[in-house]
Amino acid sequence: MTRLIAAAVLVGGLWLAEPPAPGDGTGGGCGVISCGGQVEVPLPNPQPGTGAGNDGGSAQGKENPKGGTGSGKSGSNEEVAVDTDRTPCVTEAVDPQPNPGAAVWGGHTPRDGRVVQKRCNTGAGWVADGPWFFLANGTPAPGVGAAVPVQPPPVDMPELIARARQSLPIPTPGLAYGPDRDRVAVNFWTSIWLIGAENPAPITVRDPLGRVTLTARLELVLVTVNPGERDPQTGAQAAAVECSAATARVVNSAEGGCGYTYRWRSLPARTAGSGTWQMQATVRWRFSWQATGAVPAGQPRQGGEDATSPNLPLAAVSVGEWRTAGGFNTGGG
Repeated sequence: MTRLIAAAVLVGGLWLAEPPAPGDGTGGGCGVISCGGQVEVPLPNPQPGTGAGNDGGSAQGKENPKGGTGSGKSGSNEEVAVDTDRTPCVTEAVDPQPNPGAAVWGGHTPRDGRVVQKRCNTGAGWVADGPWFFLANGTPAPGVGAAVPVQPPPVDMPELIARARQSLPIPTPGLAYGPDRDRVAVNFWTSIWLIGAENPAPITVRDPLGRVTLTARLELVLVTVNPGERDPQTGAQAAAVECSAATARVVNSAEGGCGYTYRWRSLPARTAGSGTWQMQATVRWRFSWQATGAVPAGQPRQGGEDATSPNLPLAAVSVGEWRTAGGFNTGGG
């Protein structure tokens, strides 16, 4: 079986682990320069020894338990890592490099070295052989003073979800009513709608090593409107009305959409002197996400939660009445 010397140095982000070129019979190798396009690490200084060379003869060479003399490759009594099970392998810088701060860097920065991975040619193509790990500038590749691989941490799904959630802030839409906000009257339909309540565009986040992709959305679900009026005889607050996402976006909807019919004028005596009812809306959104890729076992691949817009500004609604004689009478009169 062919024996491959796994020795390499970092050159332009690429580590080569190839067999050394044959010596000239004097114990000299290629050194650290390129030999036929390959980069090698010099072996330790040759030591005298006796043994059979590759093709017979007499020379200083590596000890051979079979005995004999001959001239051949330079030898040494010191061992280096040898790969007898694979065709040539390379240790390459990962492209693109992981985000700075990823756990695989082990606290280092891109200025200190590179995140690399060993790949081997199996004859059918190049395949990954082991996890990513950090290799400092000037550090020998595995097999010659091997650096200890850093196992990537598991995917942190809660952290991914939190990042997506932070990337989709809850909107604060405006509250509007009509058709004529200056002539809201009892016993007449008042349409209510939101301004700026469009669903944000979906966003995508990934874990630092690109193993899991999470797509998140934020969608309007429900609007609850408190019209603000109170029964002047009992003091009871009027019941809130609920509007779907679709009806809450319709401007000046017809009766049956999102709106309310006031029953009481907003007289100063009924409104602590303001002459208006204080309309307020609560807007509920749905944050949902779906993950693809190497989601850890036992972790969900999709989920979501409800979220509420911050308190919307109150809408001060002056409610009057239409009279058969005299036309419209404001709520303050």
